[in-house]
Amino acid sequence: MVEQKETRKAKSRIKGILSSVGLVTFSTIFSLLAAEIALRLTVSNLSLPFLIYLHPNLKERLPSVREKIKGGVPWANVRKEDPDTGWTVEPNLLFPYTNEDGESGSRKSSSEGFFTPDFPKKETEQIITIGDSFLSIYYVDKPIAWVIRDKLKTPVYNLAVGGWGPNSYRAAYNKFAQGRNSKLVVVFSFNNDITDVNNWNQWQDSNPDISFMDWITNFSLLSQKQVNSGNNWFDQQSILWNLTKFALHQFSLQSNNGLTTTLPKAETLSNSTGEVEFNFNLKQGYKFMVLNPDDFVSGGDYWKYMDAYFQSLDKLHKNIKKQGSQMLLVWIPSKERVYLPLASEELFKKYVTNTSGEIDGIEKSLQRYTQEQGIPFLDLTPALIKEADNGKKLYFTTDGHLNKLGNQVVGELSSEAIIDLLDNEENNSSN
Repeated sequence: MVEQKETRKAKSRIKGILSSVGLVTFSTIFSLLAAEIALRLTVSNLSLPFLIYLHPNLKERLPSVREKIKGGVPWANVRKEDPDTGWTVEPNLLFPYTNEDGESGSRKSSSEGFFTPDFPKKETEQIITIGDSFLSIYYVDKPIAWVIRDKLKTPVYNLAVGGWGPNSYRAAYNKFAQGRNSKLVVVFSFNNDITDVNNWNQWQDSNPDISFMDWITNFSLLSQKQVNSGNNWFDQQSILWNLTKFALHQFSLQSNNGLTTTLPKAETLSNSTGEVEFNFNLKQGYKFMVLNPDDFVSGGDYWKYMDAYFQSLDKLHKNIKKQGSQMLLVWIPSKERVYLPLASEELFKKYVTNTSGEIDGIEKSLQRYTQEQGIPFLDLTPALIKEADNGKKLYFTTDGHLNKLGNQVVGELSSEAIIDLLDNEENNSSN
C-alpha cells in the first residue's frame, strides 16, 4: 500500500511537472506567435537599418517594407525601375547639387529619365553617347556630353545612368535610340563595367523572379553584410528571428567599433617636377593593381570576366551597326590609374600589389580586342596621365568621378576623336 501510494505521488509530481512544462511551452509558443503577428502588422514602423537587414524573401512579401526602403535610401529615390535597362533616373525632376569642390547648381532629368544636353527629334542629325555615372554625372557645371555638344555644335542625346554596364547600354540603345539619325554612337566605359556584366549574367542565370534593380540592391547589401543571407526556415519566414539576429549583428558591430566608417587618409602625390601636389582618397583592390597584365588576356586568371565583357560589347556593337551607325569606344581610367604613376615608389607599392608592377593590363586587352573587332577605340589613359603630370587635378579628392576640369578635358579629347573619325569616314565614302 505504501509503495502504491508513493508511486501515485511520483506519477502526480511527474504529471504536474509535465503540465507545467507544457503550459510554459504553450505560453512561450503563443507569445512568440503573438509577437510575430504583431511585428508583421507593424513591420514598416521599424527602423530602416533593420528593414534593410531583413531577409530578401521576407522583403519580397512585404510591399510596405519595400516602399519604406525605397523612400529611405537616397539613390533609390532618384532611380526609376525600367524592365529593360534595369533603371533610369527619375524623369522630369530637378536635381540641385553642391559638389565637394563647393560648386553649386541644378540640372533637370529628361522625360525619359536621363541627364542629356539635348532631346532632339529622331530625324535631327545627332550624336548618341552612352555610359554610366561618369557620363551621367550632373553635379558639375558642364559634364562630358555638354562639352561634346558645344565643341561639335551638334545635338547630343546622352543615354547614361549611374550603375549601368554594357548590358544596360545595349538595352538603352535598343529602347531609346532606335531610328535616330546618328552616324556615330560613342560608348564610354570604365573599370566597373567588367563587374557590371558579371552581375547582370548572375542575375540572368538565377532565373530571376525579381527585377535587376531589386536584385542588384540585394546583392550589394549582401556583399556588405547588411542583409540577412541565412538559408534556414526561420531566416526566410520569421520577422522575430530576423530582429533577433539583427540585434546580435549590431552588438557585434559595436563591439568591433564597426558602426562608423571613416574614409582613408588622403594621399599626397606630386607631378614629376614636384611643383604641384595632389591630395586624393585612393581605393585599393582594383584588378589592374592586383593582377598582372597577362591575367587580362586569354588563359589568364581574369580572362573569363574580360571575355564576358567583350561579348557584351560585341552585342552592342552589332546592334549599332544594324542601324547603320558606327561605334566609338572610349575608355575612362580611374584616378588611381592616372595618378599612381606619379606616386613615390613607396606609395605606388602600397596600392599596386601585383608582381610585375605594371598596371596597363586592361587597356592592352582592350586595344587587342578593338583592333580584332575593327572598333574605333580611344584610350584616355595616356592623355590624362600627361595632363596630370602637367599639374592638372582632374578628379574630385574623395568622389571617384571626374571634377569640372576633368569633364572638360575628357569632353575635349573625345570631341577631337569624334571629329577625326567622322572626317575619315567622310573621306573614305567620297573616295
